[in-house]
Amino acid sequence: MVESMRERSVMAVSDWRVLREVPVVFARMGMMLSKYRDSEKRRDRINLLLKIRSERDMLLLPCEACQVMSLVDAVKNVPGDMAELGVARGASAKMIAARAPDRVLHLFDTFEGLPDPSAKDGARFKKRQYRHTLEEVQGYLDSGNVRFYKGLFPETANDISTTRFAFVHLDADLYESTRAGLEWFYPRLNRGGILVSHDYDTSSGVNLAFEQIFCRQAGALFRSGRQPVHVRENVKPVVARLFPNDYDDSNQHRIDGPTGVGGGITD
Repeated sequence: MVESMRERSVMAVSDWRVLREVPVVFARMGMMLSKYRDSEKRRDRINLLLKIRSERDMLLLPCEACQVMSLVDAVKNVPGDMAELGVARGASAKMIAARAPDRVLHLFDTFEGLPDPSAKDGARFKKRQYRHTLEEVQGYLDSGNVRFYKGLFPETANDISTTRFAFVHLDADLYESTRAGLEWFYPRLNRGGILVSHDYDTSSGVNLAFEQIFCRQAGALFRSGRQPVHVRENVKPVVARLFPNDYDDSNQHRIDGPTGVGGGITD
């Protein structure tokens, strides 16, 4: 019996050593693999992700979706609304709304698919791609705090031009749409607010829009996994020079936390 227990123990140690090598194998292929369900907050995110993916097709990878949820959680002490530009079927919007049910979430989309791509965009994007109707998405998102804006951005945002934001998710795919999103939302982010975008690695237009906006702003944009993240700093930002007509420092709020950003970005 003792010998049998010893054998099981040796097998357990051996199995553990094999498991430890699995992330190394992925790293050699240029990918990262790590355990995520090691805290209650992370388990909640994983469970929400799996629930939404069982209801709707989600273009975000699981790691990207969990990062978005982590960033939503990080701005809990930052005043302001939330927004998403590029809604598709509403899966990521459902995720954002669920993590911050007391916030107003503004959703911008043509609800007729992508507009015409420009020469700056990759060949994989086509007009009317990702078309899902407003009625379809409204039927899925039944939260009372969700607002819908149909049409080409930023014209659809004219009625909320004085609104301040704590979190913005860009998933616009194309150069012109992403550039418009950055130019409109960036000056309206409260201090400590966070802006994150999808497709930075996979869309030449999205990448170009970010590079043009942030090229003169050292340290303002950082990469976290596959997505670019901007955190509005607690100092007068260079946006006052980039967009002088939109910047109003009197509307800003100082949010101090363990990291000095949004009460601390915690995972």
